[in-house]
Amino acid sequence: MCTSSDVIGPRSLEAGTRPSEDLLRKADEEVRLLLQRAFVAAKSALAKNRNLHEAVKDALLENETLDGDAFRRIVEQHSVTAVKF
Repeated sequence: MCTSSDVIGPRSLEAGTRPSEDLLRKADEEVRLLLQRAFVAAKSALAKNRNLHEAVKDALLENETLDGDAFRRIVEQHSVTAVKF
């Protein structure tokens, strides 16, 4: 398995080799930070697009199902805000 990171740099872990404890700590911290950023971005996307989610919820409560065309019509009626990760 190969990986490259600004924090731990390019690495190649061969089967049967054991990375140092320092490298493992750095990798764990980087994964934790990436997950934290992803969580914040997901919460932001949900909050910024709440009206769209409410409209989809209301349509599903009324109709129980939505086909692709119905979903696209709902999306077109709402401005969707992209969130940068």
